[in-house]
Amino acid sequence: MTAPKELQPNHEYKVLLAEDHPEWIAIVKSIVEDIGGTLALTVTTLEEAMAAIVLIEQLGIDLVILGGSLGDFKEDNEDAYAILDALKAKDSSIPTIGLSGHPFGIDGVTIDLSKGRATQLGNTILSVLTAPENT
Repeated sequence: MTAPKELQPNHEYKVLLAEDHPEWIAIVKSIVEDIGGTLALTVTTLEEAMAAIVLIEQLGIDLVILGGSLGDFKEDNEDAYAILDALKAKDSSIPTIGLSGHPFGIDGVTIDLSKGRATQLGNTILSVLTAPENT
């Protein structure tokens, strides 16, 4: 899939994915690569995510995609909220996309998409990355 010129980021972009389900990791990786990006880092635990946030600027991350919770037996997208809080504490302006399977979504992300609308992920990524505040 080639994006229209107005939806093409001005450089190859790097994505940090916080997701613990292998099937969803593969789906997101495929979508990101299909539209010209790189899945630069995938974190599958909250501890890995917190370590990545410390280095997020050095890693050159342009976008963070958040699954709701990392690991079994967690509810309410608690890990996504912890990651968002860490990004805010770092005063990061990196945009975020929520991609949770929970029906109530993730408040506080740039765009909350949900896994039920994952077919829109490619266009959503391009829209976020080419928004004037992110270019």
